[in-house]
Amino acid sequence: MSTILALRHDNSDTPDLQIWNHPLMTKNALDRNDPLSSMKEHPGGFIFCRDQKEVALTGDGRLLDGSERNLWNNYMQGESMNSLADLLWDAIF
Repeated sequence: MSTILALRHDNSDTPDLQIWNHPLMTKNALDRNDPLSSMKEHPGGFIFCRDQKEVALTGDGRLLDGSERNLWNNYMQGESMNSLADLLWDAIF
């Protein structure tokens, strides 16, 4: 999904989108937003930022935007990657 978002908006008029997945960059955001951040083997995640808005997506698919959506579960139920990228885009913007 990160790749889809990056490619879709690479040359657009959309304001800058930042995508982080390095553990050093994501640890603080996951600690702030994920109630399961203290688990022994946390799956990590991605942080999507635009302007002052930050949305986290954990490695197990939980979208930490207050919606309690799990994109991995949606994928396993047959949603396409493009549809999931749209959901993520809506959460970021």
